[in-house]
Amino acid sequence: VGQAAPPRHVILSLAVPDVDDSGVIEKLVAAAGGSGVWETLGEEALRTTTLAYLEQPRDEDPREALPDADGTLEWQFRADADLLFSGSSIANPRQRCTDAMLMTEPERCDAEGFALTDGGRVAAYDATQLSLADVITFGFNVALAANAAAPDWTWQNTGSFLYRTAWTEPTGPMGSGFVEAADQIRLRSTLSWRGLRQGGTDQWYLPDPTADVFVESEFTEPEGRGYHWLLTRPTLGFRFQLVDKLQVQIMGGFQAQPLAPDRQVEGGFGATMTLSPWDMIKLDQQFARMAFTFDYFVAFSDAEAHGTLRGTLDAAFDLAGPLALTLQANLYLQHQSAQDVGAAVSVSAGIRLGYLGRAIGP
Repeated sequence: VGQAAPPRHVILSLAVPDVDDSGVIEKLVAAAGGSGVWETLGEEALRTTTLAYLEQPRDEDPREALPDADGTLEWQFRADADLLFSGSSIANPRQRCTDAMLMTEPERCDAEGFALTDGGRVAAYDATQLSLADVITFGFNVALAANAAAPDWTWQNTGSFLYRTAWTEPTGPMGSGFVEAADQIRLRSTLSWRGLRQGGTDQWYLPDPTADVFVESEFTEPEGRGYHWLLTRPTLGFRFQLVDKLQVQIMGGFQAQPLAPDRQVEGGFGATMTLSPWDMIKLDQQFARMAFTFDYFVAFSDAEAHGTLRGTLDAAFDLAGPLALTLQANLYLQHQSAQDVGAAVSVSAGIRLGYLGRAIGP
């Protein structure tokens, strides 16, 4: 930019007049839209650095030394947290006897002056809002994911932590008042080889061999069972990418309860259908997304078969920044020979704080 210029250079594809005033040149560059300013390298100028690099002998083809963008390992990280807290306090006193009742109907009053109906005290007010019970509800739902993708393999890692509890007035002298509505910990790690898809082949019927580990546990142990729930299920199988966001995995392996008294190992097979977060609706810069996972596995033990269906449906609508409105439904079905089907359904709605990030390498 001229010999009289300070030790810096403005990088812009622009023809400038042959002047020694750096201020004039900077004004011309700014008027043309330039704004980037780079500090000089001192003695390590661009020309000397390039020549020093080229002087080093190399055996491989220089074209092969360039980084391959298609072969770069990419990581995707996702973290979503839903928090629920609500409470209510109700104070509805017992009905007291009036002076008229004490004079005319003393048998309807107890020794402390409270009115009796069918031998028991009754509430003073009949309003709906004063006829409810004290309730405190607390819950959280945290979902984590760390997925790696390369041209010939993928590694998907997910974890979900769901818990909700409610406290109500104890129903009896020994009642604790706490009731758990949801208690679930699930971890999953899936490694897939995509070698059959090399060369840009994306037919849905080409499988990806997979190795999968599924773990299910709980935060607290319910009364009467006698052991903590910890289900582990390693399997091998094949994954089929039906469309961009929808995939089906067929697997076979075994499951076990290492903390159970019998520690029985059960072989079985199953399938998993997964829809990655899919944009259903777009309004300006806001999205409505949906995702689901349905996992079914049949296990065999002592000539008896029992199957379990686990399902999660998640919908979210962006609000602002990391906040979103959410609706999530969880389904759990279990069946066994000569037994009725057991079912558990949990639905929650609220506000979510989410994070999505990407990283390249190593």
